[in-house]
Amino acid sequence: MHLNSRPFPFKSSFEDLSGIASLFFSKSSSFLCSILRLPMAKMNLRSSPAKDPKKDSPLKSQGITKNPSMELCRFTDPEIDRLRHCFPEGTIFRSFDSSMKSDCVSDAWITFPTSPFQIGFTYPFPFLTESFFTLTDLCYIQAMPMVWKVLYTLENIIEQEGKNIGLSELSQLYNLVSRGSHRFLFKHKPCQAHPILKTTKNDSNWINQFFFVRKDSIPNGDHLPKKWITQGRIWDPWTRTILGFFFFIMDN
Repeated sequence: MHLNSRPFPFKSSFEDLSGIASLFFSKSSSFLCSILRLPMAKMNLRSSPAKDPKKDSPLKSQGITKNPSMELCRFTDPEIDRLRHCFPEGTIFRSFDSSMKSDCVSDAWITFPTSPFQIGFTYPFPFLTESFFTLTDLCYIQAMPMVWKVLYTLENIIEQEGKNIGLSELSQLYNLVSRGSHRFLFKHKPCQAHPILKTTKNDSNWINQFFFVRKDSIPNGDHLPKKWITQGRIWDPWTRTILGFFFFIMDN
């Protein structure tokens, strides 16, 4: 991930992370919004997504979402084209199908939300982000937009400031909470202010914005989780933690 933003002054203590992260996300959000408003004619993108392979593994709903009819895909082929540059060359995208639900799974396809790519992520994701999903075993589609905003902010601080921020530091700031339909967000620790401001603002229509990518056409695709996780990957009922890091609170 290459960034063009100016570096921020970074003090030696980790307690300064919150202020710097809030400043970064505030500035980068305005910058990214201005990019997303550019006319399509100025964007150097291909005209149509790649055709699907003839042999396919059918996508099937897991029956997890509470309002299936409200979570049908609304991300069309022209919109998929706008995100093609976020993936390695040769990535195969499944054509738009309005009957697909967000909890559909398959041996051949992986579901991606649009949220990370609209704020600046590219795939493969950077180390901290990928480590988080490896630890929790969450599917990408299960992470709500604010999770991606927090991770993107921290990844930029790591790259620009050379700060050593890992899962241990992340778990000092947040609990991992489910708010229904087995989707997850970060919640700041009790009695603490939110560490990174402007990441909790609701995104409109995000729940219908997703697409499918052929697993064997992307790096590490065959090792990504197939099904949604519905409980802690390594669950300790006494400490309510995953691997000693995140408090994993189910609220479904």
